[in-house]
Amino acid sequence: MSAAAALLTDYDRNFRSQRLSPGQSLPGKIRIAEFLARGGMAEVYAATDELGRPVVVKIACATGGGSAVAARQLRREVLALDRVRHSGVVSLIDSGEHEGVPFAVLERLNGRTLRGLVTARTRLFPHEVMSIGKALADVLGHCHVAGVIHRDLKPDNVFFVRGGGLKLYDFGAAVLPATLDGLQNDEGASSAAWIGTPEYMAPESLQGLVQGDERTDLYALGVMLYELLTAAVPFDGSLAQILLAHHAGAMPSVRSRRPDVPLGLAGVIDRCLARKPSERFPSVAELSVALSVAQEFPNQPLPTAAPTRPAEIRRAPRAAYTTPAVFELPSGTSAAGRIEEISAGGAQFVSLTPIAPGASGELRFALPINGKVCRSRATVRWEKLGRGGLRVVGIEIHDAPADALAVISEYVRLMGGS
Repeated sequence: MSAAAALLTDYDRNFRSQRLSPGQSLPGKIRIAEFLARGGMAEVYAATDELGRPVVVKIACATGGGSAVAARQLRREVLALDRVRHSGVVSLIDSGEHEGVPFAVLERLNGRTLRGLVTARTRLFPHEVMSIGKALADVLGHCHVAGVIHRDLKPDNVFFVRGGGLKLYDFGAAVLPATLDGLQNDEGASSAAWIGTPEYMAPESLQGLVQGDERTDLYALGVMLYELLTAAVPFDGSLAQILLAHHAGAMPSVRSRRPDVPLGLAGVIDRCLARKPSERFPSVAELSVALSVAQEFPNQPLPTAAPTRPAEIRRAPRAAYTTPAVFELPSGTSAAGRIEEISAGGAQFVSLTPIAPGASGELRFALPINGKVCRSRATVRWEKLGRGGLRVVGIEIHDAPADALAVISEYVRLMGGS
């Protein structure tokens, strides 16, 4: 048999092994249009929903990788997508089962993957890489706050949408909160830790020491930024070669392969790629702040240690008080969050959006007792990382109306503020 004939035979065998066929209907009035691709664990089809809108159907493979494992991973992906729901994550439209096999209905994306962009461009400009890094950090921060670790970050799993924006997808390897179900642990801790792509896996994951946490996603993001700048990953080759490289020598700095990379950006990437998890950024929120600093001061090296919160001088008694609040900068950028403590001189503000110490703007919040909205000039005095990636910010109030200050002072007095 000729090579061409063998290829056609293999294609025909693969086609016949597909679970779905063009024209076939699935629960939810989903109609299959055509086969698109097959990965290690799932098949992907173009389809339409009940209104004729284009969607994508992802169903566990009948063969390859074991159908039980494939089904388990797709169920995990459905749980992850249902939990995170974010503009930077591919949308889950529906899910169900076909002949006992799970499938997911996802939004149809138009554009190309980050891998396609790198292939076309080879290397990106540093300012482009910083923008991509901040966008991915924002998406990952939302996922991590929801308790979802992606665990398979790579350019192939990031999609640039035509018209602007990016989408993260392929959550089949995700680590989920233990309270959801037992899917993330039912393979055994050791095998679960090996899920991923070796070039983007943190050293501790390659060694099977951890299942995955925020810092493993941070490492993978660092590899991606490195690759966008240099068209190469730090360590390449077989799994054994990558493991040996991690132990044999230092991580090659991005500037050793591309000297024009600004010091600030290089420092951010170096910290993401630290061999010890404790030496990486503690969260993607911290990474996002560092990228913002690198954008503003490109030739300023990244500090070796994260800045610590200065000792706070209490100028006025304060008390616990929770209310929605917005901090708006003169540039028009807004940070939405909540106040958790208040005094006549300032407030403790909590948000997912990082705000650099020294930033000035307008703080808007509802007053205690009467609920009226107060608007005041305010300045950020300190910032620290809170639980779940939240930013805790100390804000000094400058010119709140006298009647508003009187209400705050009375509230603090009634609450026994100190």
